[in-house]
Amino acid sequence: MIGNDLSLNQGKIVIILVVVLILLSAAGVSLYLGYTTVTTSGDAAIAVMTGEELEALELINRIKATTSKDEANDILGEPSEDVYVVSKWNGFGGSSLSQMRIYFDSGYPRKIRWIKLGNFIYEIDFGEITIERK
Repeated sequence: MIGNDLSLNQGKIVIILVVVLILLSAAGVSLYLGYTTVTTSGDAAIAVMTGEELEALELINRIKATTSKDEANDILGEPSEDVYVVSKWNGFGGSSLSQMRIYFDSGYPRKIRWIKLGNFIYEIDFGEITIERK
């Protein structure tokens, strides 16, 4: 009886240790990916982009503060998600780990943010802008 209770307890302990090890590993990977993403920006982000991502960057650079929301969609294609103030392109640049967003103010871009998890974050901030409406 006592031997069976010990082996059951040891089995539970092994299961608990395996679960804890998996959770700690997942947390470590998440922290690493998060850290790498936020610390690789600007020119460092461009340096790690693939050829396909550099082509996508050329499209982003065609967006200016005076580009309307419709013009941005013509340049980039239809967004994956589109709400009044933000448009999202999932998988932008050819990676499922990537998402690009344009934040709009009065129908014009205020900020562009492109994040590729574990690789980089690239931003263009148009700041506070005043545009004469047609």
